[in-house]
Amino acid sequence: MTGFMAAGKTRVGGLVARRLHLAFVDLDRQIEEEAAAAIPEIFSGQGEAAFRALESAALARAAELPAVVVSTGGGVVESEANIETMSAAGRVVWLDVAWETLEARLRKSRKQRPLFREPAAARRLYESRLPAYRRCDLRVPVAAEEAAEGVADRIVELLADGESSCAT
Repeated sequence: MTGFMAAGKTRVGGLVARRLHLAFVDLDRQIEEEAAAAIPEIFSGQGEAAFRALESAALARAAELPAVVVSTGGGVVESEANIETMSAAGRVVWLDVAWETLEARLRKSRKQRPLFREPAAARRLYESRLPAYRRCDLRVPVAAEEAAEGVADRIVELLADGESSCAT
């Protein structure tokens, strides 16, 4: 499960895993547990490059697990190796949420996000990642007020149907 920050990857991914009776791995939580530090602390203390290295290692470990739904961080797609790891491990689902919706969610969120300090810069980041997100197997458009449960239900149906809707 991939998409920009505040797309709902953790919430929707957990619901999809439950509906499919699969294990669920939230990479951000996994990284925080392994590093014994919150992501903002990793960014401020070690830098983004160190965080990305931890993220790639956690993704590689998660990709080896059988029958699991993985919620990635929004920037995991910035690495070609990560894209290859995800594609080799299974179906990659992109939660495609409009920028305006993401920005509204991010402004309301109490969660500290190191890459959302300046909305214009965050929008440029979002736009720079779109080509990588478009490489997924399944694009799931998410409306502003759509409930996570409905999104999860749609994903389960699309996966069961063998849908593929992203450009390669």
